[in-house]
Amino acid sequence: SDLDISIEKMIRYRNIISLFFVVFLFSHHVGAQKRWVQKARVRKLQRHHLEEVVLKFNNGEEGHAWVSHQGKPKLLLLHGITGGAEVQYARNAAKLSNHFDVIALDLKFHGKTKNLPQGYSAEDQAIWVADCLLLLSQQYNDESFQKVHVVGNSYGGIIAGVFADHHSSMVSELTMIDAPIRFFNSSMKAYRDWE
Repeated sequence: SDLDISIEKMIRYRNIISLFFVVFLFSHHVGAQKRWVQKARVRKLQRHHLEEVVLKFNNGEEGHAWVSHQGKPKLLLLHGITGGAEVQYARNAAKLSNHFDVIALDLKFHGKTKNLPQGYSAEDQAIWVADCLLLLSQQYNDESFQKVHVVGNSYGGIIAGVFADHHSSMVSELTMIDAPIRFFNSSMKAYRDWE
């Protein structure tokens, strides 16, 4: 009977060790696959002349964007909540770069632009977008970054609408995809200017 108990313990330990081993292999595989997908996105963006840009502000904040600069009209892409420019727009940005200089911007607290002090509101994000465009204009010595076509998806659509309302001189065209319309009305300046 002592032999039976020790055999049961050995079987139980073997099963626990096997389970841990399977979990370890699975998590390693998922992590490796995630890194491979991320590298594939980066290669696609780079192949289509988009470069990864770190935006350094005087106050110490840093932003992140993927930008092409070929002298074409500027197209700003704003991603949805919990997304990031690279994750959400790698495929589209690559294709759109045939016709536009694409700016795929990480909004505050998203993508690689996470650790910034306060500013969660749509208005704060719109200010962030304007500041990033002005900084890109300085970095590339190109004023065309200050007049862009804007496409925003979901949460990015809300930000695009608020950005267009507060900074209408910087927006040549606005497209909001799957953005909740309850945030917008005909009294907003951007809508009055474009009617």
